[in-house]
Amino acid sequence: MDASPFVDSLLANEDYTEKVSHSFLGDGFVRAEGVVAGVTKDKEKVIRVSKIK
Repeated sequence: MDASPFVDSLLANEDYTEKVSHSFLGDGFVRAEGVVAGVTKDKEKVIRVSKIK
């Protein structure tokens, strides 16, 4: 479980970077090395199955 180490790092005012997949560099996010890119999804299909309307 990742919650405990994450909370501990917050309480200790330390960076938790063990599970970082992206970093924000001021003008956008950059994927970390070794992180697999997602797949393109069909927008209409996503809208049809979305629980958020």
